[in-house]
Amino acid sequence: KAGNPEWMYGISQDITGRKRIEQELQAAKAQAELYLDIMGHDINNMNQIATGYLELACDKLEKEGRLETTDADLVGKPIEALKGIARLIGNVKKLQREKTGEYAPRPVEVGRVLADVAAQYANVPGRDVKITCRADGECTVTANDLITDLYGNLVGNAVKHSRGPLQVDIGLDRVVEDGTPYCRVTIEDNGPGIPDDMKKLLIMRKPAPGTRNLGKGLGLYLVKTLVADFRGKLRIEDRVPGRHELGARMVVMLPMLDR
Repeated sequence: KAGNPEWMYGISQDITGRKRIEQELQAAKAQAELYLDIMGHDINNMNQIATGYLELACDKLEKEGRLETTDADLVGKPIEALKGIARLIGNVKKLQREKTGEYAPRPVEVGRVLADVAAQYANVPGRDVKITCRADGECTVTANDLITDLYGNLVGNAVKHSRGPLQVDIGLDRVVEDGTPYCRVTIEDNGPGIPDDMKKLLIMRKPAPGTRNLGKGLGLYLVKTLVADFRGKLRIEDRVPGRHELGARMVVMLPMLDR
């Protein structure tokens, strides 16, 4: 009469396995949608650019029988587009292999990786790009073979999204944050910078739903995926605080390996 139950019947089920499978299916669906969006939009756009310029070149050859030096873009632009497609497909393959655990983790000395990346971009054809690389001692982390792509994409983005002379400064030091020692890599450039509203979009774990720049931003998406898998942190800042138009500063912090 007091409203207190005297007995009850019930069934207890452990749904941990089912929830794990549901989460895996959702993650797989998100990855498949990302790849389909890339194939259906970004690669198609680059293919249309290449086709358009090549058709112009063919028309001129049919009408005039030759191409002039002033027509270099009719061939150069398709080459750029095809290289972009190749990079995009390569990044997709790396993402797939990373997700399936094909890259085995191992100790990596970050300074050596940064030196290789700096050498890779030391001579950019047709550009005055100067790169400095400073390492404050050795710093080892647990990563895999894709760590070169992590830093290479950040330096490559600085070059790709700028015009004219460019200065890129790469720095490596050791810091402690929240009691954890990190290898901190900073990549600064004096390019056009990144507005604050764009920083928020770029730092998102996954591309924003409905955005149409997934493929173009796949390099940074790969960076974010790798940083997360290496248990690190990624920050996008201004080279000069409060003045985004004076250049960007990318900060990657990976847990230091205690050797």
